[in-house]
Formats: sequence, structure tokens, C-alpha cells
Amino acid sequence: LTISYDGLVNGDTKVATEPSISTTALVSSGVGTYPITLTGGEDANYEVDLKNGQLEVTKALVTITAEDKTKVYGTINPTLTISYDGLVNGDNKVATEPSISTTALVSSGVGTYPITLTGGEDANYEVDLKDGQLEVTKALVTITAEDQTKVYGTANPSLTISYDGLVNGDTKVATEPSISTTALVSSGVGTYPITLTGGEDANYEVDLKDGQLEVTKALVTITAEDQTKVYGTANPSLTISYDGL
Repeated sequence: LTISYDGLVNGDTKVATEPSISTTALVSSGVGTYPITLTGGEDANYEVDLKNGQLEVTKALVTITAEDKTKVYGTINPTLTISYDGLVNGDNKVATEPSISTTALVSSGVGTYPITLTGGEDANYEVDLKDGQLEVTKALVTITAEDQTKVYGTANPSLTISYDGLVNGDTKVATEPSISTTALVSSGVGTYPITLTGGEDANYEVDLKDGQLEVTKALVTITAEDQTKVYGTANPSLTISYDGL
């Protein structure tokens, strides 16, 4: 707190006993005007006229930021939160906090969506709002080649896939993987891979799991063919017949 003089003469720079100066304003005083008061002051050569001043407390700047968030496609939005920079005097928030919202929904696809602050005020603060963003990331979907079985010598069955992890009513990915097997009609008994290749979707991280085709034994019937001979003659050649090869 400082003083100024008007009326000094003869090269004087101050009075012999300067007045004391004080104000009722504190560090914690809110926005407004507070008196700066002079008391006392004297000099043998001067009639001292004191004029009080004022201390104006102006608004502090507080920045309120919508904190960035992330969520997986198909999940509910996370709780939206704010952070402060510039609060003083032990304040932990402004009198009226801003509202916070985002355009992202449970069904919103992968991408970045604004988190918007609106309003917010306090008698002691100039409020600066900074919006944030909500990032929607890919959900994990597992696509599995379903195991199949066939009998040796028959055509391959239809190869099918199943999904685990689809959300938002999705029934498949945008580009389904191709599916194939090395097994042929002529492939012998054993296990053959069913392989998935490719597959993609803007909203999903695709995890492929191969399956297997089991070729089982075919049933073959071997019959001893009936024979005939005349009494007293040698036995005829004994023969067999097949059904099911």
C-alpha cells in the first residue's frame, strides 16, 4: 500500500510523521472494493489532509477442463469428470459448476467424440472452459471356425463360423473371414484344419480361431457269397462281396 503527496514545498519529499496505511482486505477477501485507510500523519509546517483510497479485488482466472475419457465400443459411457486449475484460498470448486455432456452413445462407433462443458460461474472467478474428448476404441470379437465331422468318402460338410463378443445388435463383422479346409472327399481318416483368413470391421478387433474337420471311418460290409456244389465234387472257390466302399 502506497501514498502520494500533493502540496509539498521547499523541496520537501514527505511530512515529518507519515500516516499509517491499512486496508480491511485479506488474501481471502472476495471480489469487490475495500477501503485503504490513512491514519495519523503530522508535520510542524503542514496542515495534513488525508484522503483514503480503495483496493479493488478482481476475479481470478480458473480453468475448468473436461477430462478426456475412453471406452470400448458397445459399452456404456464412463462417468464424465472435470478438473480445475487456478483455484485459490482453499476453494475446491466454483459456486455453480458447468454441466458436462457428450454426443457419444452406447451404440456410437469407433472414433472421437466431444465432451462439452456449458455454463459455470462464481463471483470470485473468471471461468475458462476447456472441452475434452471421449475416444471409443474397438471391441474384441472372436470368430471361431466351428468343428465339423464327416465320414470317409463323403463330401465336405458346410463350413461355418460362430461369434463371441458382438455388441449393439451386430450379427457379424463388416467383412467376414474366408473359411477353408485341406480335407477332400478322398481324404483318409484323421483330423484336418479348418482355417479362417481375413475378416475386419471398423468397430472390432478381430481374433480368429481355427477349427478342425474330423474324417471318421466309413462302414463297409463284407459278405461271404453263397455257393453251391454237387455232392461228391470239390468245393467251389469261396468269394466275398463288398458293400460300402
